[in-house]
Amino acid sequence: MNNERKLSQTYAKYQAHPIKHNGYDKSQSPSQTLDKSVPSPDMIKTDADDDEMDFRDPSWDHLQLIYELTFRRDQHAHLIHLFSSADDREPQYVKIIVHAIYGRFMALRKSIRKHLSDYCYKYVYESKLRDSTSWQGLPEILEIFCSIFQGLNVSVKPDYHIVLRNVIVPLHKSFHLDEFHEQLLQCCTQFVTKDPYSAPVILGDNCACLRGSERCQSHSGPNPRICDRCV
Repeated sequence: MNNERKLSQTYAKYQAHPIKHNGYDKSQSPSQTLDKSVPSPDMIKTDADDDEMDFRDPSWDHLQLIYELTFRRDQHAHLIHLFSSADDREPQYVKIIVHAIYGRFMALRKSIRKHLSDYCYKYVYESKLRDSTSWQGLPEILEIFCSIFQGLNVSVKPDYHIVLRNVIVPLHKSFHLDEFHEQLLQCCTQFVTKDPYSAPVILGDNCACLRGSERCQSHSGPNPRICDRCV
């Protein structure tokens, strides 16, 4: 939290002073700043007896801030938004990239889960039956969640139970369930494998529909496949 606050304060100063610094215009966006040429080899001084290069970019302090801002603020939201592409090849590549970032950078995992959850929330609470492509990206996101659940330690932390309750369970009653039911099923199976006590959270929402609830039947109906697999 302290690092985030420090970055926010530094970014505010960065935005308030659009001046040149070592050849870089601070009024540029982070992506514009990073779209730069690498230093000329003539600028890099090396010693034949030293394996390490001693070149240091004088604007590194500025560039380091841009990298941090890009990594923490810009990248996740924009990258995950690309899951909504109508070309089904693009979400596959986005999935690979997001999964690789999640696996490599532990400090970013909570933020990535939040953005993935927000994407699902938007579908659950804003999509309509006639939105025939609003489910795009959900199969790939659920595959990421499935992989995350598979790697959980026992006992499972509350953050993941929130994902189960607020993201995974509501998707059972979505309009386009057939488009991602297999991935959803795998998510539930992996979670229950890690925490058997979570089964009532899933079964209570789905199997209640089997008892004839009018509200569930009027929506998209129960998902007996989930009940069968968890049982």
